[in-house]
Amino acid sequence: MITHLEDPVTKIVYGVGADMGEDYEDYKLKVERYLKDYSETVVIHKLRTNKPMTEDEFAQLEYIFTHELGNAEDYARAYGDTPFGLLVRKLVHLDRDAAMEAFAGFLNDQSLNEQQISFVKRVVNYVVDNGYMEPQALTQPPFDRPKSFVRMFSTQQQMDLLTAIRNIGENATRPAA
Repeated sequence: MITHLEDPVTKIVYGVGADMGEDYEDYKLKVERYLKDYSETVVIHKLRTNKPMTEDEFAQLEYIFTHELGNAEDYARAYGDTPFGLLVRKLVHLDRDAAMEAFAGFLNDQSLNEQQISFVKRVVNYVVDNGYMEPQALTQPPFDRPKSFVRMFSTQQQMDLLTAIRNIGENATRPAA
């Protein structure tokens, strides 16, 4: 059996890059490089350590993503409508000590049993790795085993844990009052 294939390449020019247009991958690389190179700036440090930010710091973050590294369209193509602070958190993660501090009041509750403490530590690990947590994640794996969040904690404990989770997210999405 003989197969005849046609090659659509009609001309090869060496030393000239292929023009793929402005690719969002290039923008993502710029963002990642910036966050690595400037990880100690006040804004990024505050996001990494879960400290509240000012309006000016949020404006500075927006300016970095939509003027210095690219424009608003680049950001939207690469990251959709992800808030700037949550994106930074997702990429640089949340400092473990900051996460533990955010849940300290909850973890210091002497009435928690071993299973509940283990659950909260899983939440802390998730928040450290992902930078934040959406509250509905508490009802999904791995948090739905061995018991559901609702069955494991009292109503007040559920509210306290949700408050800690929401505060972490808000520090990355809302200016301090």
